[in-house]
Amino acid sequence: MGNIKKEMGVIFDLDGTIIDDVPFIINIHRKIAEDYNFPLTDELDALFREKVGIPLSITGSAIERYEVMMFLGKKMNLNFFRRIKMMFQARNVLYEFVQKCPLIDGTQETLEFLKINNVKIGMFTNASRNEIKSIFDGREDILNYFEGNIISKDDVKHKKPHPEGVMKLLHKWGFSPQNIMIFGDSPKDILAGKKAGIITVGVLSGAGTFELFQKVKADYIINDISEIPLKFPNLIDKKVL
Repeated sequence: MGNIKKEMGVIFDLDGTIIDDVPFIINIHRKIAEDYNFPLTDELDALFREKVGIPLSITGSAIERYEVMMFLGKKMNLNFFRRIKMMFQARNVLYEFVQKCPLIDGTQETLEFLKINNVKIGMFTNASRNEIKSIFDGREDILNYFEGNIISKDDVKHKKPHPEGVMKLLHKWGFSPQNIMIFGDSPKDILAGKKAGIITVGVLSGAGTFELFQKVKADYIINDISEIPLKFPNLIDKKVL
């Protein structure tokens, strides 16, 4: 690919971008409802799926998880203490699911494409180092593509949408912001990239929708990162896909 500039860097989000965890996350409430013998109507099922989303993902904060589980527990007519118990149960179920989460189709092929074209590969995630280690247990070969360029929530004072993690990689690589792009499934990824002045690409393989990415003015929107090898030259030259 002769169109790729010599000094380019790509930053990936993790969940919903590299790992396909969303189908697991949005079904956590079903597992919990089953454990509590709570009958789910179609209306409640749709409501729970809408509310759970990212807050129960590995990148969700404790406050977000607390608020969501309080909401679900109230709908299930659970008292306060049972809602707290349910919150911890949801976290345990999440980690059980994460171990089974597959990579987004085409992830390794995309990482290999970037590597052979001498593109720097980084990750900025709101997950912790231990969570990253757990997710890639048994598939450490994927982490090798990042060559230590992984910024977790343990490495920053401010999580996304703050650009601190992006700026750390930008300074480490010494590239111009115009030569770096971020791929993520959340508006928070796009906002972090915008604040750092880099190219932003929303991916539809996770929680984010086309409308959400339009609202935060993502430079590009693609289905998933398997499209990168085909579209990369246009992405870096800011051409219409």
